[in-house]
Amino acid sequence: MTGRASRLLLALTVTAALGVLASAQADTGAPRGPAALDPVADPAAVIIRGSARFTVLSDAVMRLEYSPTGVFEDRASTRFRNRRMPVPWFQVVSREGFTHVRASDLLIRFREPDGRFTRLDLTARVVSDGAGFWWTPDVRDERSLGGPLSRSGWALVDDSATPLLPDAKDANPPQRVPGALDWYIFSHGDDHARALRDFTALTGRPPLPPFEAIRSTGPTTPRAEATDPNDRTIPSVPTVSLGSSWSDLPACVASIAQSGNVAAPLVLVALGDEPVADGVLLRRQAQAAALAPLLARNPAFGRFSEVAALRRELAPTTYSAARRAHDEGLPIWRPMYIRWRYLDEAYARPAQFMLSDDLLVAPVCDPPQAISGGSLTRVWLAEGGWINRRTGERRTGPAEVRGLAQPDELPIWVREGAIIAAHADSDHTAESTQHDRHASPRLVLHVYGGDSGETRIYEDDGRTQAYRNGRFAWTRISHERSGSRRVLTIDPAEGDVGGLPAHRELELRLHNSPPFQSVLLNGTPVQHGRSADSGGWWFDADALCPVIRVGAQRRREPMRVEAVTMEFAELQRAMDAGLRGRLAILDDAAREIGNTGPTLRQALLLREALARFDTESPAGRPVGSNTQQAEPVPANSARDVAAVRAALEAAESPDLVREILRAPLPDGRRIKLISRLAGVGFSVQGVPTGSAEPHHASADQQRVLVTLFHHPIRPDANPLRIEARVRLRVPGLADGESSDWTPLEPSNAAIPATAASVILSKPGAPDRTDQPGANPVVVECEVTIRDDHTRLTAVESVTIEPPVSPPALHGPHRP
Repeated sequence: MTGRASRLLLALTVTAALGVLASAQADTGAPRGPAALDPVADPAAVIIRGSARFTVLSDAVMRLEYSPTGVFEDRASTRFRNRRMPVPWFQVVSREGFTHVRASDLLIRFREPDGRFTRLDLTARVVSDGAGFWWTPDVRDERSLGGPLSRSGWALVDDSATPLLPDAKDANPPQRVPGALDWYIFSHGDDHARALRDFTALTGRPPLPPFEAIRSTGPTTPRAEATDPNDRTIPSVPTVSLGSSWSDLPACVASIAQSGNVAAPLVLVALGDEPVADGVLLRRQAQAAALAPLLARNPAFGRFSEVAALRRELAPTTYSAARRAHDEGLPIWRPMYIRWRYLDEAYARPAQFMLSDDLLVAPVCDPPQAISGGSLTRVWLAEGGWINRRTGERRTGPAEVRGLAQPDELPIWVREGAIIAAHADSDHTAESTQHDRHASPRLVLHVYGGDSGETRIYEDDGRTQAYRNGRFAWTRISHERSGSRRVLTIDPAEGDVGGLPAHRELELRLHNSPPFQSVLLNGTPVQHGRSADSGGWWFDADALCPVIRVGAQRRREPMRVEAVTMEFAELQRAMDAGLRGRLAILDDAAREIGNTGPTLRQALLLREALARFDTESPAGRPVGSNTQQAEPVPANSARDVAAVRAALEAAESPDLVREILRAPLPDGRRIKLISRLAGVGFSVQGVPTGSAEPHHASADQQRVLVTLFHHPIRPDANPLRIEARVRLRVPGLADGESSDWTPLEPSNAAIPATAASVILSKPGAPDRTDQPGANPVVVECEVTIRDDHTRLTAVESVTIEPPVSPPALHGPHRP
């Protein structure tokens, strides 16, 4: 574990406890509903043996207390405020001088009558790697993920030194019995979601912040005073800084994602204390925080348009995730291993996370490369289909996707079949009230392909404490596909909708789909075309997706939308290959070049050709007429289909690459455009020592792994030859002086794009990993892109620190 990551987690653990204390004090007068917190456990769940007390809190959680005076603690601590849990099944058996307390997933064995918490007197049978494991107090959990989560399958949370909350009998600050121990042992195996549910039941539900704090990029402060006692305030929660350097950013992102592991699903994200002069780094920090639960006041968060727009747009999804954090303890930012707990790779990606069940967010933590202007991204996709939110590219996991992200791009992948609830950004104005912003007149439902999917959207008034007393509603939305027909069903809102408008407008966007042929709303044909009042359906040629907009619909009534899409295999294939992202690059190329060549001009006609499906009835019928059966494309629209096919062919043509390669632009601008279009980039990284994995350094070597990658538009017709020549420089050595660095694989340091990588090695004992900055290495990579007539060359320099082991996350010291 890196020192930076260790310090961040320790600080977060401490501030999480303090945040719980402040929240507990702040919530004292708030309405709680039927489930008030009670720190005194049900007597039926308590077993006392001499100086020890055991409390069975759930099937997999027990509290273990030792008190040298025999006086035990029933007051709440700043971490654990609720011990009045439903009493689970358990049994107590005395045998051979030991008391055995057995619950469904946990067994405690304690020596009678005067045992202590030592390895001889106390043992526990816990779940570890799917099997039983005998734990003793001297065992240290080396695989802790923080809080109740651990890859060991069990976790011990030591509450012995946590401050106590005063009760009505305390005249002075409460003190614990000297020498007392207060432990909570969790035995959930790898079921992290269940462990978090139990943990949240013990710590108390996190409060819901105001909806405005979820969607805003500016007004949040660490604590805001409510003008009305029934109004919500922004809760006191732990703060995570994004640091002030590129090296800080990955650990800071990981700390935010892991904050839910230590009972802090709500965190306040702030920029570092030191000013950031690097504008690209500042932008990446703002993007990393774009979907954070809460933002500290800083104008930089609103400075970048994509950050503010994304936060406002996805506020309904983030707010629904905040409600699940309140109900279930699931973090708003969920580490990948919460869902894919059985995959090692999920634990090796701490700087990417899930927002709700369906959005994978991978903040960019690398500086830009001079060759393309983009930053290297490595995103791990779990099993199943995934769609890139910006480009439309479809990939199947498990897989690592490498690419380059331009400064204004935040990589977000959506699970195939997902329904993402969003607000139409144009519906929100500065003059709107908080209530208006939450109850947007138009809810946008983004459907990302697949055969089926569903989601639930949470709503309340967004402002008051009424949600604690049941004043909220959930709406289930589902879709399914059969051939070219897709049906979207919106169930009636369940719950109390009294604080919400009775009607709302809806918009459906079906991503990676050809244009519609017909649309029915509750069995009635929907008008083809755009209508501000009654809605309609059309094809959005800029976003490359068909759109359905319906007028005001009652929340309490069901709704069924049925759409039939065109059969257009070529367009579907191009969309799944990332057509939307490619067209964005071609738009930039056209602006740069000005007088474009014929292939680029033809490719850019695609949107114009698709836009004609928006102005003409695709099936040649009068506007507003519909059938319930998909029909083949009729003859009178054949010219439009032919125009789309011609543009698609141009967008994938080798001639397109050649035109840009020979465009009348400076070499640097041409190579940037080609690198973006052809996906040319490289990565440079230190290789950890002491691993048996391929390419990993042995104990007597340092290694640097240089990888060149290239994603041609058409692998079967690629006109480019791309290679790189690598050399290393050690600062402090004169030119020509040996640095002891030599290429290992392949033996020649020139890397063709078809080869995976080259490893350069320095023999000798590895540098100490606790001396960052010792012997940095400068890797110079000369990349050449050429065809039969044109050759472009660019040089990139990257400085790396000595290789260290990847960061691993450990919790605080265990007894």
